[in-house]
Parts: sequence; C-alpha cells; structure tokens
Amino acid sequence: MENENSFTHVALFPAQGVGCFIGSISVTGKTKWDVLDSLVKRTFKQYLSRIDQSTNLGLTSESIHAFVVGEVYRTKDGDIPELLPYGYLVGETTNIKIILKGKLLNCSHSRYYSTSVAHIKFPCQVSFLQKEW
Repeated sequence: MENENSFTHVALFPAQGVGCFIGSISVTGKTKWDVLDSLVKRTFKQYLSRIDQSTNLGLTSESIHAFVVGEVYRTKDGDIPELLPYGYLVGETTNIKIILKGKLLNCSHSRYYSTSVAHIKFPCQVSFLQKEW
C-alpha cells in the first residue's frame, strides 16, 4: 500500500505555447480520476483568480480542453484510464499539463489567454511566479 504523496506540478500550455507553472497538487496512490479532474480545475481557477481577480481573464474551468498525465490525454468526456493517476506519474514524469481550448476546437480561449497574459497581466504573473518559486 502506498502512503507517499507525490506533489505534482501543474502547468498551463496554451495552444502551441510554452508551459507556465500554475500550481501544485498532491496525488497519492488512492487518488481517483474524478478527484484529479476536480483538483486540476480548482488549480486552474485559483491561478486565474490570482493573476486577474476581477475577470479571471474571461476564462473558466470550461476553457480547459484536456490535461496530460504521463501518456494519458484526459478530456472531459474521455474514458477512464486503466491505472489510477499515480500510476502515470513515474520517474521523471511529475507534471500535469493543462491544454486550453483553441484553434482546433474553433474556440478562442487559448489565444485570449496568450494575448491577455502576455500584454496586460504580465507583471501580475511574474509576481505570482516569484512567490511560488
């Protein structure tokens, strides 16, 4: 039985963009996929409220298209993978990548995030990152 916690870094990857660290979550050997889904959404919402308290950059947890854990590409309506999430966080794989809805889905969430953060919220984001590191 596993008692170890794996603190997993969550990074945001706008479509064709470079990742941005947004937080950490604890994943144990007992964490189920529905719990991880909720943790990823909550981490994203907390990140948005930190960098833009008034409008959350106009994004919500519904702006998330998928997240990637190891080899697993997890979407909202996707099948539950064979192993629990902890089983995919092995070796050097300790990150969860959030992928926003973007051009392939005829949505502008990813482009909006990239533009807003890069030009309007950059000082807030730098401040947040300095606090976390």
